[in-house]
Amino acid sequence: MSPTALVPPDTSPPPGRAVARMAAILTVLLMLFGGLFFTPAPAQAATLGVGYGDESWWLGSFSSHGRQAYCMDLDALPPYGTTEHPELKTTLDELSDTQLARLNYVMGRWGESQDPNITSAVQLYVWDVADHGNYTGRGGDGHFITRVPANMQATALANLAAMRDAAAANAVRNPSVSMSIQMDNQYHGQLTISTNPATATGTVTLTGGTFANGSATATLGAGTHQIVGTPAEGAPEYRIEAKMSAHALGYGAGVDLFYTPGEQRILAAASFEPLTATAQSPVIPLDFQPIIETQVSSKFVQAGAPMLDDLAVTVVKHSWIKVEGQPVPVVAEGRLYGPFDVQPAEANAPPMGAPLAGTDELALTHTGHYTSPGTIMAPESGFYTWVWSIDKTAQGDWAKYLTDSFTDRFGRVVETSVVPFQPEAVSQANGRLVKPGDEVTDTITVASTNGAWLKQNGEPIPVIFEGTAYQVPGTLPPRHEAMRSPWMRCRLAPSR
Repeated sequence: MSPTALVPPDTSPPPGRAVARMAAILTVLLMLFGGLFFTPAPAQAATLGVGYGDESWWLGSFSSHGRQAYCMDLDALPPYGTTEHPELKTTLDELSDTQLARLNYVMGRWGESQDPNITSAVQLYVWDVADHGNYTGRGGDGHFITRVPANMQATALANLAAMRDAAAANAVRNPSVSMSIQMDNQYHGQLTISTNPATATGTVTLTGGTFANGSATATLGAGTHQIVGTPAEGAPEYRIEAKMSAHALGYGAGVDLFYTPGEQRILAAASFEPLTATAQSPVIPLDFQPIIETQVSSKFVQAGAPMLDDLAVTVVKHSWIKVEGQPVPVVAEGRLYGPFDVQPAEANAPPMGAPLAGTDELALTHTGHYTSPGTIMAPESGFYTWVWSIDKTAQGDWAKYLTDSFTDRFGRVVETSVVPFQPEAVSQANGRLVKPGDEVTDTITVASTNGAWLKQNGEPIPVIFEGTAYQVPGTLPPRHEAMRSPWMRCRLAPSR
């Protein structure tokens, strides 16, 4: 991806209201007294910077317009006149692009040093490259190093040798940075950065994503860096964008020239704009995955009453997508299986042939709580268990926004309601005539009048029946109103 020229963002904090108002007043006053346009600061004489010697015999930097600069013309007068503002030069005399790049690299890296053993070495390097004929003709390093105190000459020469090696290895004529984004899936990918020189680094800012440590900003160099997408809440699609700004100081074929009419020209590192690049992923379509967990509204429901289920809807991937500001509708189906005479075992799916009491539908448009419509009435005694599902293929044009279908587990206790059974007993005396002292027995037939006799832990739920035998005087069968006090009672529990 080719570099793109951008103005780096201003990261300074905004001024307070009072400061901004004062700045505006000062600006108006300056315009009133200085005209509609600000005039540039006047040219100024260069002064000695950091180095060895004095005004008649100097080896080191000059100070001009707040910067350190270095002489390039050995035979010209020192720049003590009126030195003009620096001007960026990408061509200068007969110097090649490689020579300009090396001058720029050395002055950019070491030119502002406050160590005279370094600035004196920078000056020797500039003379050797920019005025090579005169420099070597006068004796080169061996001659000009005598301006450095004897006990420091070895240090300055070692610095000069290091500068020559570094400039040859690292100076570049056309510095650049470029980036590209490659996604592995909807959320994870890599940002690849290429730089020239390979050692260049810069500030990279992501929009719509973060680096692996969770930050959207990092100082990075050449290489591949992991990124994670962070789409906006409810977004149906998004992009990840990256912007990079790298300092250009010391990189590129150019220098800043300080001109003093009739006197020495002095040089400093080129004032190139920062190196910038941008990258953008393709549009990444998104989907989301709603899931449903339920709990019956009431554990026990009387026959004929509505069967209600409370639903808790959550999203386990992305967030509930909105299209043109409206949430994607998702139709969920609830199947109520039953009756069973015992709590069914939990399973991934209902068993073959499981009875179906009815179905309900709900339109889901957000996460949160819902209650089933209540269209299914409890028909008879038994255990009834809900299974809720979302069928992606049944969502029409909205299906593309769903990751997959969803089906609840079968037989969960919290999703099961019980319609109680109503036991009934019918009795018949075992003997029509008995003698005093004989055993009196009765046979009862028991059943549930509203459906199955329910079981617990695989066994029928025990029900205790109480029977009362009445002694009635006389020889005729008793009438209801003629019953007397009970003669004996017994309690029976059916084995069924």
